[in-house]
Amino acid sequence: MAPTIMMSLVFSLSWVYAASASKPTCVPNYKTVAGDSIFSIPPEHSISTLALIDDNQLDVWKNQTFPVNTPLCLPNRCQIYQVQEDDSCDGVAATFHLTLNQFISLNPGLKDNCQYLPELGGYYICSG
Repeated sequence: MAPTIMMSLVFSLSWVYAASASKPTCVPNYKTVAGDSIFSIPPEHSISTLALIDDNQLDVWKNQTFPVNTPLCLPNRCQIYQVQEDDSCDGVAATFHLTLNQFISLNPGLKDNCQYLPELGGYYICSG
């Protein structure tokens, strides 16, 4: 990923960390295995990448891959969709026959931040 895109991505994810500061500590329900990363865990467990980052208060710069046996909290499972660089919240919601409010309720980190969805290309979000 190009440095300017990564900087934009980290900037756009700053709202995820702001929400994490007041969240109660989760109880880890998963231990990582060899090769686990913020990109491999969501599709393997049908979870949102943003929820994984938020629930575990991850620093995406440092934790793209995890040492074996790292305890993590896996968020609730959902139907997932991999974000494409040309996606919009309205478009993804319509694809899955959801209102924008329903889509945002599945992905609360996107509230007031839908303009950043294209920068999350490759991440998984809840679609149902």
